[in-house]
Amino acid sequence: MVNPQNVQKLCQIILQSTTPLIKESDLSHFTGSDNFADLIRQTVAQFSALGLSLIRTTYLGEKYYVLTGSGKDEKVSPSMYGVLVSLLALYNEIGTNLEMLESKRIFKEVWEEVTFLLELNYLAEIEEDGTKKLAITPLGKAACKNIGKDINLKNLLQSFAPAE
Repeated sequence: MVNPQNVQKLCQIILQSTTPLIKESDLSHFTGSDNFADLIRQTVAQFSALGLSLIRTTYLGEKYYVLTGSGKDEKVSPSMYGVLVSLLALYNEIGTNLEMLESKRIFKEVWEEVTFLLELNYLAEIEEDGTKKLAITPLGKAACKNIGKDINLKNLLQSFAPAE
């Protein structure tokens, strides 16, 4: 059984965080709870009751939590959400981040949107194995949370296919 004071403490830590992303290891350390899985489940339920979502995601081998609301970021246009969803579907299909040069080739028509998403930290330029790559940050994944966990590239491409 999880102590309600620990749930309250964890909620307080998340709400007072100055960054949108919080490492799971930091939360576990701050709470000092041996039963972190149950504690986080109850914390997620607590935020859900308030109309908020606490989303767990992985980025560069680290697990993070992002607190999001039901609204959308007014700075991000529908086409930018489309770019995020397309990148997420492509990432799910190939199982790795895209090389930056390949990303620029594939998304050349909307590269301005990609650049803006980089500025907003929805996307990040990282280096893996000596190669610059385009990665979706936990913030970017959280922005796509209402679209579906298992975004499928084939279905996404079919939705853009001309009607017969």
